[in-house]
Amino acid sequence: MHFLKTMLEELGREHALDERTILECASTAAECALICTLTADTCIGERLRETLRAPIRQALACADMCWATAKLVTSPGDPSSEQLRIALEACERECDVCAETCTPLAIEHPHCGACADACRRCEEACRAGLSQLAFHLREASAA
Repeated sequence: MHFLKTMLEELGREHALDERTILECASTAAECALICTLTADTCIGERLRETLRAPIRQALACADMCWATAKLVTSPGDPSSEQLRIALEACERECDVCAETCTPLAIEHPHCGACADACRRCEEACRAGLSQLAFHLREASAA
C-alpha cells in the first residue's frame, strides 16, 4: 500500500474522497478481488464442483466488480462523484451477495469463509467511502 500512497500523493489531484478512504477502498477491493478469484479457482478444483457452480459465478462477478471499483477510485482521471457513488454502491451490493452465498459453504470449504470475510471487509470500506462521499456532496452544495 506504500507505493499506492506515494503515487496518489504525486498525482496531487482533487477528489471527492480523502486519501485514506481512497487507499482503504482500493486496497480492500483489490484484496477482495484476488480472494474471490482464488476462491473460484479453488472451487473449480473441488471434487463436487457442480454443486459450487453458483458460488463460483458469484465469486467471479464479485472479483470483477471489486477490480473495477479499485481502478475507479484510484483513477488519475478524477472520476465524478456520481461515478464514484455508482461504483461504490454496486461493489457494496456485490460483496454482500457474494458473502451471503459463500458463508453457508465455509464449514465444508474454508476458502469460501475467507471469501465471505474479504467481501464483508470490502463492503464495509465501500460503505465508509459512500458515507464520506455523501458528506462531501452536502458540503459542496452548502458552499
